[in-house]
Amino acid sequence: MLYNNGLIVLCRLLAIIGKPNNTIKNVFKYFIEVSKRDELLLSLNPRSSGRHGDGWGIVAIGAYGNKYSYIMYRCNKAIYEDNNVDNIVDQINSFDYIVSIIHSRAASAKNTVHYTNSHPFPASTNNFEAWLIHNGFVDIEKLSKTLYGYYDPAFKENISDTVFALQYIVRNAGRQKKTGLNESIMFSLRDICREYTKTAFMSMLLVNEYNSYTANLYITSCCKNSNKMEYYRLYTTSHRNLIFFYSSSLAKYLEYSTPIDNNVIIRYEIDLKTRSIVLRDYIANI
Repeated sequence: MLYNNGLIVLCRLLAIIGKPNNTIKNVFKYFIEVSKRDELLLSLNPRSSGRHGDGWGIVAIGAYGNKYSYIMYRCNKAIYEDNNVDNIVDQINSFDYIVSIIHSRAASAKNTVHYTNSHPFPASTNNFEAWLIHNGFVDIEKLSKTLYGYYDPAFKENISDTVFALQYIVRNAGRQKKTGLNESIMFSLRDICREYTKTAFMSMLLVNEYNSYTANLYITSCCKNSNKMEYYRLYTTSHRNLIFFYSSSLAKYLEYSTPIDNNVIIRYEIDLKTRSIVLRDYIANI
């Protein structure tokens, strides 16, 4: 989420875990509809187009047999204008089991519309790789000073705040020797919410350790403005061996949508070998 001349511009998030089936096609259809006309965005910002038309992206880790592979795609086209969507959904449905995060963007500065500014943003270390999608705004100036020791005003013009948040997470995870990877990531997500979030940090972080069949999905719900909570809020539901997490605009399309509490961090461990998911951590009142 960014501010454009005082107007609020929201992004939309979606995560999928489980055994693919035709439900995924339907959820993508709803996600596309919301990206094309978001009634919640229009109610919040009547002068906006109501569209999330400034790019979209996806990363999916999928298992087939005793192997797994990735789908990584970022595009500066709107998801509702991209002819590759159906092919990507078919690829997802070809897996035996998947974990995926998807993002649809509404940019405040149109000069930044480029596939390199589309989420998910990737990062890697010697031990793991990670991808982050985010709705909200974190303090670029404060984060850059923490990361680099200085701030350049050009950062705001050229680099997404999500990039700084991801760099903070990855850097701290690499430095943590006394704590495990997952614990250090949870600490970093908590710190971002407490120390660096300006409006909201509604995020989905997917992490995969090298040479491992296990991935971890971190869901963070952190909104500083209770009056805008419904526009930021994340929801979850399950259907036919699939679990979904998503932005509030999708809630009216999906049955049994359950809101995720504010100020929580949730970690799910996904075992691609056994095709199973376990709730590992739930931290409230962050």
